[in-house]
Amino acid sequence: MYESDYNSYIMPGVVGEAPYHLWSPQITMKHTWPALVDRYVKMVNRNSDTFDLRGIYTCPSRIYSQHKTGSRAGKEISGDIRRCYGYNQWYLGGFVGSTASGYWKYHKASEIAKASKTVRLIEMWNFDDGSVNSAMAGLYTKGRGTMYAYPPTNASYTVPWYCWPPGWHGGLSGVCWADGHVTMESTYPPTPPPMEHPTGNAPYYGVMSKTLNGISDPFFRIANPKP
Repeated sequence: MYESDYNSYIMPGVVGEAPYHLWSPQITMKHTWPALVDRYVKMVNRNSDTFDLRGIYTCPSRIYSQHKTGSRAGKEISGDIRRCYGYNQWYLGGFVGSTASGYWKYHKASEIAKASKTVRLIEMWNFDDGSVNSAMAGLYTKGRGTMYAYPPTNASYTVPWYCWPPGWHGGLSGVCWADGHVTMESTYPPTPPPMEHPTGNAPYYGVMSKTLNGISDPFFRIANPKP
């Protein structure tokens, strides 16, 4: 529906322009993909720039994580961070540069070489307890959701103890592909702290492959070559 309304442009993960970047305070929830989707599905309870995500934005099988501090201590994490599906914005469009460059790029659907083999959304969870990002220390009992699916070659984020498919469905995680079909995919199980972290490329197979026949991010990239 978004593509029909916007001259075949793929819905980006976030909208904005230079000099702002994804983490600029000027970029709020209203600039992100749930806000772009919600004009069609109307499942967000909006409170200013804080979104209570419900319905299609969350998974009933999600992990039960609680706030550790503040007025919500002991309660389930709030709706705006309960999101369970990460959008492939690094390839489908939105902010794709460094914070220094403020680089934004948008694509048309015709640019996707093989939509049935290109991730649009994948179940994703942020398992970090502060071991990776110190700002997460002491906040949540079992992590929080993430709105973005960083590609497997992004070693800063895409590791089983940080942002990773949670495998809540008997070891499987849901994937919505760019052509609209949905599958359940087997991925390496998450290893949240204090579990021992895997080494090398062991976790990177299937939809989370870093490379396949020499192709980087084979199931995330939009251009040929594709699997």
